[in-house]
Amino acid sequence: MLFKRRTKYYKIAAAAKVLTAMIPMNGVRIFKFEGREICVGRNESGFHAIKNKCPHQGYSFAGGACSDSGKMVCPIHRYGFDLETGRGAGSAVDVYKFEERQDGLYVEVSYVSIF
Repeated sequence: MLFKRRTKYYKIAAAAKVLTAMIPMNGVRIFKFEGREICVGRNESGFHAIKNKCPHQGYSFAGGACSDSGKMVCPIHRYGFDLETGRGAGSAVDVYKFEERQDGLYVEVSYVSIF
């Protein structure tokens, strides 16, 4: 097989309470890892992570909002993308899962590699 699906884990914070202090309710924060930008948002249901690039025109979600209705809202055109599926505005954005470990909170990023 030429293409392989791979997974990387990026440590976002030492604990959930640290991330809570970093991101206000319904706010977002951008994290950068190895050339990837991940947008982490917080709402009533917890933390959510998506690719930091609105598929509509490629703008950052920085300055946007993580709504209690389960959407990540782009600050430019106000399009909302579902935090579970990534779908919205006729397209979709990559959604990442969180994993809590003994040493911190991680985001799981899956990607396709040719090696």
